[in-house]
Formats: sequence, C-alpha cells, structure tokens
Amino acid sequence: MPKMRSSRSRRSPTNEEASKILYSGYELKELFFPEEIEDFMDAAKRRIIRKFFNATEPDPRYKWGSDRRPTRRTDNYIIGVSAKLSALAHHVQSDMRPFIEPSQLPGRLHDLSPKLLEKVIARAQHDVLLLVVQLMRHHEIWYDEATGTWQVCQSTMDEFLVYRNTARRNKVDDRSFHGRVRSQSKARGIPEGVSISFG
Repeated sequence: MPKMRSSRSRRSPTNEEASKILYSGYELKELFFPEEIEDFMDAAKRRIIRKFFNATEPDPRYKWGSDRRPTRRTDNYIIGVSAKLSALAHHVQSDMRPFIEPSQLPGRLHDLSPKLLEKVIARAQHDVLLLVVQLMRHHEIWYDEATGTWQVCQSTMDEFLVYRNTARRNKVDDRSFHGRVRSQSKARGIPEGVSISFG
C-alpha cells in the first residue's frame, strides 16, 4: 500500500473516529459513493476468482529432496478454508493486491496516521469481499461439505480467463473508474483525476 506523505501534518482521531476505526468499523456508504462501491465490487470479484485460479494443494507425489514442488495447482478449488463466508473473504484478502488506496478515502480522514488509514482500508476491503462472496454464493461459488472445498462455477472461471487474456494481450488499462469527476472531488475533498486500479 502506498505510503502517505510524511510532510503532511497528522492529527489524533476523534473519539467517534477511533471507535469506528478500532471497533465497530465504518459502513461502506459512509466512505464511498454507490458507484465507487460497485467498482470496488467488480475488482473484488476478480480477486476472488483469481484466488480460485491460483489455488494449490499438497502434491501427494512430492518426496523430500526431489525436484518436484511440494504443492500443485488445484482444478480451481480452494482447500483449507472453512464454510464461513467471512473465512473465504479473509483467505482472499490475505495476499491480494489492494483495490482501495488511501487517496480514495474521504478527505476528512487524510490527516490521520497511515496505520489508522490502513485499518480503515483493510476493514473496507474485507466488507466489499464479504458482500461479493455473499452475492456469488450458490450460483457462482459454493462450499462442498463432502470434500471440504470451495468450488467455483466453470462459466465464471471462463469469463475471468477471457478477461485476463484480453487484458494481457491488449495491455488494457485495467481501471474501471479512471479519475474522479468534479462533483465527487468537491463532495469528498479528493483531488480531481485521482485514478483507481482494479486489476
């Protein structure tokens, strides 16, 4: 996550801000406009499907000292994650590239410490991921109780692969929301033209 400018003066959070950052959390609608949340959801869905695509499992043929890798790619299923949707969201978030940057937060929070902003962003990204897995559950992803694995629909994976290959082949600027309109800049105190990456 990009570091905030060290030259900017910092302030301590208000009691309300501290309570929300450390305990209850901000609701997404308190931080972002509806169209921004929709863009974040698109980015989160790609992160979720990519997690299925890159999933691995122990290789039963691996022997210590051999040239084989100890893990192998799965057939687009995830093991070792419980049936809870929050567990899957946490698993995706554990090593993904962020899709929310500090500059995208409301201007009123920009002078808080970077560590507090990281907490706000981490909670917001988790909430977005959880929202998306809730929407995908049953018709795009599901938990197989018999095998203890998370599965993804093949058509969903196919759509992701088409998008991925097209982006690579054409070097697409993978940003669904490139720059902010003036109305949002004024309403949130965010500089115009701030770009958002949704790769």
